[in-house]
Amino acid sequence: MLLRNSSSHIFRYLASIIVLGFVFYSFFSHPNLSSLSSSLRTQVLCPVDSSSENEAKVYGIVIPGGGLIEGGVCPPHTVARITRAVELYNECQKGQKGQKEEKKCIIFTLSAGTPHKPPPLDSNNFPIYEGAAAAKELLNHGVRQGDIFEENLSLDTIGNAYFLRTIHTDLVPNLRDLHIVTNNWHMGRTMAIFEYVFSLPSTATSTSTITTTSRCTKPYRMHAHAVDDVLPPAILQKRVEREKESLQIFQTSTKAQFTDLQSLHSFIYQEHAAYSTKRHASQYAKALDPQTLATY
Repeated sequence: MLLRNSSSHIFRYLASIIVLGFVFYSFFSHPNLSSLSSSLRTQVLCPVDSSSENEAKVYGIVIPGGGLIEGGVCPPHTVARITRAVELYNECQKGQKGQKEEKKCIIFTLSAGTPHKPPPLDSNNFPIYEGAAAAKELLNHGVRQGDIFEENLSLDTIGNAYFLRTIHTDLVPNLRDLHIVTNNWHMGRTMAIFEYVFSLPSTATSTSTITTTSRCTKPYRMHAHAVDDVLPPAILQKRVEREKESLQIFQTSTKAQFTDLQSLHSFIYQEHAAYSTKRHASQYAKALDPQTLATY
């Protein structure tokens, strides 16, 4: 009797497996359901941010590179950016008092230099980076060393955004708000580039493989803080014209060459005139007139 019952249970168990297998096979192979099954296989939710709701919110203040002048110091138009950034930093610090929501304020100083001219050298003949020079100015204004993050790799505004995101902001938990501080003449193109680069997913969306990161991107919020131009009228006019031309090229041509961080990486190191190995075979920086060059 016991043997007969055991055999009955085994038979029912095997029958259940066969039926379930037939159902799954029918569902995923039926021609009318093939598109649905494909959709179900690829619609994977983005991972939840692992940062705790109780952790401090982080506000990032960004100072794009603005060139260096003799002695390796920041020019007046960059000093205007730094001054405003310090004001925002101090306002953020004071705003924490008496508020339930704790927040942390940090400043990012950007850029190694520019392909349009060689970098100035320090007393030991090492290059002085724009991000480092701006960081020193911040320290002189009383900003805590631990609240300053340098980016000393980029050579242009696209590089500013790419390297800032990939080596800093994507790795900082709870950082959502970026306050971009630059001059009026520089703000339009800067915001267009930053908003686009910081909206890119990590990789292209695949329709044939399961991924949890391909379409996931951190939801950044951009805030523009424009400061005075601080350039003589003649030089300002030339730089405004160049900014307008460069913005049009970015909007109509450049941005179409990358649609995610992976393709942006390829663009920078395979196509971009300031970073790709192509530059060794040809002149990679268009010669600028002295007045415009003074703004880099």
